[in-house]
Amino acid sequence: VRLGPVPPPPPGVLGRVLGPGGPLHGYRAPPEKLAALASALAGYRGTHNFHNFTSRRAATDKSCHRYIMSFDTGEPWVDDHGTEWVCLTVLGQSFLLNQIRKLVALAVQVARGAQTRGAVRTALSKKKHCLPMAPGDGLYLDSLFFDAYNKNLAKDKNTNKSEGSRVLLLWDQGALLEEIKDFKEKQIANHIIAKEKESRPFLKWLNYLRVYPTKIKEEEEKKCPG
Repeated sequence: VRLGPVPPPPPGVLGRVLGPGGPLHGYRAPPEKLAALASALAGYRGTHNFHNFTSRRAATDKSCHRYIMSFDTGEPWVDDHGTEWVCLTVLGQSFLLNQIRKLVALAVQVARGAQTRGAVRTALSKKKHCLPMAPGDGLYLDSLFFDAYNKNLAKDKNTNKSEGSRVLLLWDQGALLEEIKDFKEKQIANHIIAKEKESRPFLKWLNYLRVYPTKIKEEEEKKCPG
């Protein structure tokens, strides 16, 4: 995810603004923006109605209630082309169509000051809001967890009830962990970086938000009499 500011470029010079040597090429997100991003992402934790973070779903649709266990930001890092990146990691039981892309989009807007911190709470309400959607470039499934399966299998083995040759499903141990890490760095990360260098999907998206801003009006809190 990129957090760089996007000034209004004159027509036809967007490539010179965003490309190597342009004014945004060496941008580094200040600590306060990273803190605002982390704070916005933290607002998604828990069970909420995410009907605004998908499409064609009503607030009364119970399938829009999803549980997010964590949504964290990694330390900023700079690639070989001088572009700064921040890795976001979300852990949840399940997700709706385009949910993560819209969660990230709103959090980025909060971090850049285009939305208030209260916009996250408002977007999680029953009122309908149209939210922007971040590019899908960079979004990938990192890990799968089979905690219930592993727990039941371990219990069955302890009571001699296990059948067949079932084994624990663990992906974060031993040599396999190093192999996965190497694949993510050499294949996935390099592909994401190359795509951003080639077509600038994130910076173009930020410029789109500047031209077509989306502002969520926070709901006024109702005060109880007495």
